[in-house]
Amino acid sequence: MKQKQIFTEYWKVLNDFEDFMNDRFRREGRDIPHFKMNLKTIVPLDPAQCTACFLHEHNSLRSPVLGEGQKKLLIINRALPKILTEKGIHFTPEEGSSISKWLEAIGLDLQLDCKIIPLVFCPVKDPIHPDREAVDSCSSYIDRSLEETNPKAVLILGMEAEELISSNLKNFPLFISPHPSDVLIDPSLKRPVWEILKKLKGVVVDG
Repeated sequence: MKQKQIFTEYWKVLNDFEDFMNDRFRREGRDIPHFKMNLKTIVPLDPAQCTACFLHEHNSLRSPVLGEGQKKLLIINRALPKILTEKGIHFTPEEGSSISKWLEAIGLDLQLDCKIIPLVFCPVKDPIHPDREAVDSCSSYIDRSLEETNPKAVLILGMEAEELISSNLKNFPLFISPHPSDVLIDPSLKRPVWEILKKLKGVVVDG
């Protein structure tokens, strides 16, 4: 590459960076600047020490990880709102009751057989539409959870997550289900959930 071209590309990166810093809090839901896509952020082993994305500037909390060691099923929950993170839980009582019954119906125990992690490890304002930068930054923790858990399958709660996942999840049997909160709002989703659970049972319980 010629010297003039190098300086031109470098200048473009600087301009992108300046635009991003001046407008970073209004970019949620929009495309990540080109320079961000080309940088690989090194995240620490402990999510509590992570500063990889802008969320850490607003949150002193980190969402809980429930379950230790190897488990049959890794559940990736939606990003959590602050109210649940402060309580150290992933679900409201109604949501927790629903997911427990779902799993019991296919022979799994939520506490004994599953590890639960969030899609984003910092609490967010909008769990259904988390910032893409945060999702990408947390993908390293999802990959580590896969290694530690070595599950037979992965269950993602929230159909919108399919477009956000960019980790090594596709190396495992992957199932994406409506979130329990969605089913509580729209009972017609019970049938699609049951069809997903039957397939999950074939891999995790019967397989």
